[in-house]
Amino acid sequence: MKLSKRFRAPVLAVLAAAGLAVALALPAHAAVPSVCGNGGSGYCLNAWNGGPDVRMANGGLANDNYNLIPLSLMCHDGHVHANAPYGPCPFASGSGINTQLNGAAIEAVRDGRNGQCVGSSSADASTALEGTCPDALGNGGGWATIYAIARNSGCSAGNQVFLEDRYWSNAYGHQVELASGGNPGTSAFFATNTGIATCWGLVNT
Repeated sequence: MKLSKRFRAPVLAVLAAAGLAVALALPAHAAVPSVCGNGGSGYCLNAWNGGPDVRMANGGLANDNYNLIPLSLMCHDGHVHANAPYGPCPFASGSGINTQLNGAAIEAVRDGRNGQCVGSSSADASTALEGTCPDALGNGGGWATIYAIARNSGCSAGNQVFLEDRYWSNAYGHQVELASGGNPGTSAFFATNTGIATCWGLVNT
């Protein structure tokens, strides 16, 4: 049926108003959990071009959906133990790292898009998404995917952590942390030199 000119404008106006109402009712793009430097206010981990490289980028972009997952049964209860009966665990005996981090939670950094975890693609200190994450016991994960969660007076808010990597810490005999590349497009890396640290913030972007 063809509307006469008399009725066409009012009907179109009602339809336009209804369309606007529907558009306004559509949900905004949902925020996703992210792991960002500078205590949460800096650049964020990003699976560059979908991965496997993990680089730094502004928050709120595609591929920055990361979260920490507890390895709840590793070292008996998902925490670092310096002494028996459950220690020394998970760092190498004699390194002193279990004592330094005693009681810290043990976790992995998981990509929320595909379930892969942040580690190393091979025996170098750059980061990459691994095909598998560790299970609750800490078994079966890719290179360098297990972290102890540390805090100090400069990184102590509820959402702020240092990420001490087990593999690289054992390789170097001291705490080695996941560090920000510092600028968009630069790789996150494992700071095998002492004195380099990034306070990560767990935020929604």
